[in-house]
Amino acid sequence: MNKSPIKIFAKDKFPKLFEILKKEKDKLKYLIIKILFLNNIKKEIKKINSHKNLVFMIVLPNMLHIADIAIKCIPKNMNLVLIMTGVAKWEFEYVKKKYSFFKIIYSKFIYIHSDIIDILIDNLINPFILIDSDCFVFNKDYFNEVKFCKKEEGILGFYYRHRPKLNFDIARTFFLILNPLFLKIIKEEYKVNSGRILWEKLPNDVKEEIKKHIIKKNFFKSSRIWEYTFDTLEILFLLCYLRKGTRFIKKYFAYESKDIFHIGGIDYGGIGRWYSSHGNYISSKILETIADPYLIKKYKDYKERLGKSEDISSSLKSSKFSKELFKKLKIE
Repeated sequence: MNKSPIKIFAKDKFPKLFEILKKEKDKLKYLIIKILFLNNIKKEIKKINSHKNLVFMIVLPNMLHIADIAIKCIPKNMNLVLIMTGVAKWEFEYVKKKYSFFKIIYSKFIYIHSDIIDILIDNLINPFILIDSDCFVFNKDYFNEVKFCKKEEGILGFYYRHRPKLNFDIARTFFLILNPLFLKIIKEEYKVNSGRILWEKLPNDVKEEIKKHIIKKNFFKSSRIWEYTFDTLEILFLLCYLRKGTRFIKKYFAYESKDIFHIGGIDYGGIGRWYSSHGNYISSKILETIADPYLIKKYKDYKERLGKSEDISSSLKSSKFSKELFKKLKIE
C-alpha cells in the first residue's frame, strides 16, 4: 500500500513532530484497548449480578503459586470468581484446566484495584466477598459471614489499619465483605468512589462530614502528604461508618492472626510497584517447596529475580508470622 503524500511530507519536514504524534497515537490506541478490556470485565460481572455467595479474587502475573493456596482455602459452597489481569495466556489456560470455577474473567491489562472494586459495587446487588490472592483464610466459617450482612451495613472487615491522625481504625482490603446496594447509595450521594484520593481533592460536603465527626484537631498540622491521602475504599469506609454501616467481624492487625494470613508486598513484576523482603521471602519459599512442578518450571525467570529464600533475609526465617504460616502449609 502506498503511503500518504501528507505523511511523507510530515515525516520529512517535521521528523520530531511526526515521532511525537506517532507515540501519542500509540498511547491512545493502548488506552482504548485497555478500556475495552475493562468494559468486558463489567459485562461479565453483569451476567452474574443477582447471584449470592460470590467471592472475587484478582490474580496478577507470576502469582499462581500463591493464589493456588488461597483458592484451596475457599469453601466449595462459595461461588468463586477469578479476575485474571495482566497474566500470560498460559497462566489463564492453566487455571481453566486445573479448577472448576464459578467464573473466570481474563484481561491482558492490569488495572488499579479500585477500578475493579467500583465495577463490582456498581453492578452487583447482593453482598459479596473480596479477597486478595495472597490472603489465606484457614477458618472457612469466615466466608459464611457474607450471608449475615445486613441491608444497613456497607463494609464488614477482618483486618484494620490505624490512622493515627484520625485516631481511627479502617478496614483493609485484604479480606472484606461489601454490600453493593448500601455502597451505591453512599457513592451517589457524595459523588465519591473507592479509589485513592488526597484530602484536598474530596468534595466539600465529604470534607465537612469527616471534619465534623471524625477529624481531630491536629490532623492539619502535618506536612507529610501520606497523612492526607486516603487509600483504596477508605473514604467509603468512613462515610459508611458515619451511617453506622461498618462492622469488624474480627479485628486483626497485619501478621497477628492465626487463622487468616495475608502476605502482602510480593514482587509480581509490576513496574514501579512497592514490594517487601517479607513478601518475596515467602513467595520464594513456596516456589522452592510446595508449588506445582509445572509452575516452578514456568516461573523459572521470575524465581531467579526473587532469588533463593535463604538469601533474601535471614531475620525473616525466624519471624513468628512465617513460622506459623509454614506450619499451616506443612513447609519445613
